[in-house]
Amino acid sequence: MLMLYHIVGDVFCGGNEMLFLEAEKTLHCDFNLLINDYKILRLSTNDISDFANKLSFILRERNVSKSSIEYIKTSVLSRRTNHTTIGTRQQKETREAIMSSPYLMDLLVKMFYYDFTLFGYPLPDMPE
Repeated sequence: MLMLYHIVGDVFCGGNEMLFLEAEKTLHCDFNLLINDYKILRLSTNDISDFANKLSFILRERNVSKSSIEYIKTSVLSRRTNHTTIGTRQQKETREAIMSSPYLMDLLVKMFYYDFTLFGYPLPDMPE
């Protein structure tokens, strides 16, 4: 899993969502144009604390208030979104269906090839 934040002043933009902190600013996330302004953090379900610490460091660099950083860090470490599927039967079944289908794996790689290469993820093994 990967989370991207483009930090400009006190606006955080992750994907297509915006979180406004202490300001009413708008920002369109032109990732392809602003890629050098991004800090890319890997988020592993096995080590969320590493992600939270790295994110906290970046927020401190941007002079985000301590209380906001603590709120964000606590949220990252303790909460899952309502739509999370990590560890569920549905996730396991979906993963198995995709991983065992050459057609679906090919489609997945074609859809996310740029993401795999940009973020340094290995391309998945393709079923025969």
